[in-house]
Amino acid sequence: MTLRQILERLRIPYVKISLGEVVLEEPLTKSQQKAFQSEIKKVGFELLEDKNERLVNAIKSIIISDIYEG
Repeated sequence: MTLRQILERLRIPYVKISLGEVVLEEPLTKSQQKAFQSEIKKVGFELLEDKNERLVNAIKSIIISDIYEG
């Protein structure tokens, strides 16, 4: 299952999905966040809430993108 499918199944409106990032139309409610976190964990993803974790993940995504796009 993809992140797009999870978001659509949970009826969470989003703007964009890219490598390592999902841009939502609005902040998640506590119940949406709990459901989303549970579903993405099942497919091997995790929700990064810490600013430093997000920065490290963004850098990793840029490096991976550069490697594949060459």
